[in-house]
Amino acid sequence: TTIKTLIDNLKDGNDASWQIFFERYRNVIIDLGVLKGLTDDECEELLQEVMKRFYQRSQSFVFDPAIAKFRTYFGRIINGLIIDIKRKRIKNTVSDDVLEFVSAEDPMPDELFDNVLQEHWRNIIKDDILKVTFTLSDSPILSAS
Repeated sequence: TTIKTLIDNLKDGNDASWQIFFERYRNVIIDLGVLKGLTDDECEELLQEVMKRFYQRSQSFVFDPAIAKFRTYFGRIINGLIIDIKRKRIKNTVSDDVLEFVSAEDPMPDELFDNVLQEHWRNIIKDDILKVTFTLSDSPILSAS
């Protein structure tokens, strides 16, 4: 399934597509949370919030690779929510001046964050290619030749 097809199916409310989307991107989200110093509980919160945010925006989201890669869009959602979780973590213990600093601390995904995200994307693509390859090799038409 290409990301464009998957997103189109998500917009149609296809439950199976939501399950595929969740399974495909779950580890990406968790790993990026760990990379940015979130606890296990915060990573679970991040996962739920990212999925919720993407669901809320999926109806209006238009995938246009000429504007940006899906990875960039999705990475910004993840990174923004990581900042929100970090801000919430320290909200009760610091002044408003420090909160402003934390908010501005990491406005864009950094290079390491982007590299981890890109590596996950490569693995997803490899898995998709392997699925297609095995499906084709199981084909009776190809087996007969």
